[in-house]
Formats: sequence, structure tokens, C-alpha cells
Amino acid sequence: MEQTVIELIKQPTWNTCTSACLAMITGLPVSQVIDEFHETFMDKDVDLCKHNPITYLCGKGYKPIINCNPYDSQILGGCIALLTVPSLNLEGKSHSILYDNIDPDNRRILDPSNKLTYNLETLDSWTVDFSLIGYGLESNK
Repeated sequence: MEQTVIELIKQPTWNTCTSACLAMITGLPVSQVIDEFHETFMDKDVDLCKHNPITYLCGKGYKPIINCNPYDSQILGGCIALLTVPSLNLEGKSHSILYDNIDPDNRRILDPSNKLTYNLETLDSWTVDFSLIGYGLESNK
């Protein structure tokens, strides 16, 4: 079975990087992900145990592997990972990007920023939020 190739989607606003990453994973339009996820995610009173990128993907049928150790920055082979990185554009802020390690011989960074972006050479600090093993295969959806 052939795996899906992830297409880069740019974030439409300065604070929708996580929604853009979720749109890349699901193949949904970023506007739909913003409607379904972003507005509630950005609400300061939201219960993040019930509404976060992982619960969103689970609701769409995906099975993310959660990184329970914030000090473990290992990116598994054969997966895509949502990473939190320091923003290159907003001092003191965080940013979400995807690390595509589905084929370890063709690794790539999918950075939704419309300004400065990360690539394999500039990525030097991150935490792994979750990984999706077998992304694009029916076994992970």
C-alpha cells in the first residue's frame, strides 16, 4: 500500500500554525480545521485535557503516539511528528511544525510559517508533541 505524501500548507494568520499542521495531517482545508479546532484551542478557559491536537486527531480517526516525556526529543523513524519549536518570528513564543520522517532517507520539515521557516539544517531545539506511525496507511486511520 502506498503512503500519502504530506503537502505543505501555510498558516493563514500569525497564530494558526497548529491548525495548519493538523490540516496537513488530515488533508482537510485549513479553514475547516480553524473552525473545528483553533477557536476553542485558543480560548484561555478551555480544558486542554479535552481539547488539544491529540484529541482532535483521535476524533478524526488517527492514533497518535503521545510523547509523555518532555525531555525526550527523539523522532521515530517511519512517522510524522508534530514538534513545538521556538518561534523564529515572534520572540518568546512557540511555533508548531511537522517533521516528516516517514522515509528516513528523505526527511523533511514542513513549516507553515509565512515568514522565517525552519529546515533540516536550522532545526536545533524542539519537543515532540506526538508522532503518527504509518501515517497515510489505513492502519493509522
